[in-house]
Amino acid sequence: MRIIDVHCYPNTKEWIACQKPYVDALAKYWKRDWVPKKEEEVVKDFTDAGVEAILVALDLETTVATPPCSNDYVSGMQKRHSDRIIQAWGAVDPFKGEAAIREATHAIRDLGMLGFHFHPIMGHFAVNDRRLYPLLKLSMNSRFL
Repeated sequence: MRIIDVHCYPNTKEWIACQKPYVDALAKYWKRDWVPKKEEEVVKDFTDAGVEAILVALDLETTVATPPCSNDYVSGMQKRHSDRIIQAWGAVDPFKGEAAIREATHAIRDLGMLGFHFHPIMGHFAVNDRRLYPLLKLSMNSRFL
């Protein structure tokens, strides 16, 4: 039987840095640090568990002022370890307007990502915000890009 985690975090320094305020809050709550792993360690964890993974990118730059765990990074990690990481979800910060639309197109057309992962709670937006409709419409039709 094949086991696939369809929403998997890279857990590398890039992933942890992209959501630093949340990581700090969880570390305080759990009373332990969230320590980044090297790519090889992450892949070994997947291998040891017998899991194939679909990674998730994340961009919260305009809401929490952190660098994105970018589509290019996550796609690159997937391509470097394609025997265990079988695909990746793209992400864009919806408040980046036209830049978000360009990045969404890049993620699908150039990087071959599966589609998009949106995180409204962490990104501080609602999916019914009409300002985001052009991006959400594009992402819903990503297979047609």
